[in-house]
Formats: sequence, structure tokens, C-alpha cells
Amino acid sequence: MGAWGTGLFENDSALDLLDDIVLDRFELDDLRRGLEEVEISHEVGCGVLTLIELTLAGHGLREMPVTDGMTRELIHRTIDGARAAWLLDQTDKVLRPGSEEYDLWHEAGPEIFREWLGHANAAVADLRQLRQHLIGP
Repeated sequence: MGAWGTGLFENDSALDLLDDIVLDRFELDDLRRGLEEVEISHEVGCGVLTLIELTLAGHGLREMPVTDGMTRELIHRTIDGARAAWLLDQTDKVLRPGSEEYDLWHEAGPEIFREWLGHANAAVADLRQLRQHLIGP
């Protein structure tokens, strides 16, 4: 998995995605196709959570990732309100047994899993609240 911490930006897949956004190589359609699969891969699950955390950073609710070239303006161009709402709709696929992202963290041990799941659930809750504030229920 290439993780060094339980934060949503603290793994290689998240950093690769952030670099892809900065280098204009990110395609949301790739993520959409991955979410149509029976088994959700680590890269896809991590992608959903990374984009949620990135959305929050773009609105000042999380620290900006340490990625050269990442700006709030770029975040807002990449993830608009409709995309943020779509990401929220995908979290049930990612945060459940059978999702490779979930299963890999679960295998890391109960304490690490609880910490990662706490970060993920907090990000989802914060984005739901932000969505209500921006566009209503």
C-alpha cells in the first residue's frame, strides 16, 4: 500500500493522484470506471478519499497537501460542487468490507484501522456539512 501514516494524504497512491492533478493527467472518468467494478481497487478507493480530503483543503477545512503546484484554484477547477456530491455518493462503496482500500487498512491491525477509518469518516462528515452549506440539502 505504501503508507507511512493513516492520514488521507499519507500514502503513495494519494500523492500520485495529487501529482496527476497538478500535471493535468487526472481523469475523473477513470475513477468512475473503477467504481463500476465488483471489487473496488485500492487506487480507486484511495482516490475517492483523497479527492474528498482535497476538496476540504480547497475550502480551508484541511491543510493543503504538500504538492508543488497545488493551489486552491486548481482544486476548485478539479472538484466542483457536483463532483463533490458525486464523491460523497461513492463513499459507501469504499468504506466497507470488500473494498481493497478498506480491507488493506483492516489488515494493518485494529488500532491503525480505527485511526484511518476515523480520518475517512471525519472527511466524509465534513464534506457533507460543507455541501449543505454551499448548495443546501
